[in-house]
Amino acid sequence: MLRTRAVGFLGTGLLVLGLFSAACDIDLFGTDEQPMVGPFSLMVWDGGSISLITNKRDSCGVLNGTVSQIGWNDRLILAEREKPCFANETRGWMVVDLKTHKIEGPFETAVIKSRPELAGIQLRPAYVVWKSLRSGGR
Repeated sequence: MLRTRAVGFLGTGLLVLGLFSAACDIDLFGTDEQPMVGPFSLMVWDGGSISLITNKRDSCGVLNGTVSQIGWNDRLILAEREKPCFANETRGWMVVDLKTHKIEGPFETAVIKSRPELAGIQLRPAYVVWKSLRSGGR
């Protein structure tokens, strides 16, 4: 009888331990994805890289790569794509239209500076923005 209880306790303990270790790879509580604006969210991956995503949890995200800086206004998202997912793509600035969801880029910094509709967008490191969104900020 005592042995049966010990085995049952051990089995329960292993099950709980398995669930907790799975939580490292599976975000059970949705804390790795933070809603940003419209249908877009920032997703932090293992290692701290950040992607701009929609409801599809694709590690490449909607910009086909990770982002290092990001900002937005009521019309546009401006993000610096740091690491493209595909070898034939390059780093650079990406622009997302919040109304049409059209994605433009990558652009060089000079092009971004020449576009007046992007002038007032405050850029911050993507991880700083993700942490701010996680704590309820913008």
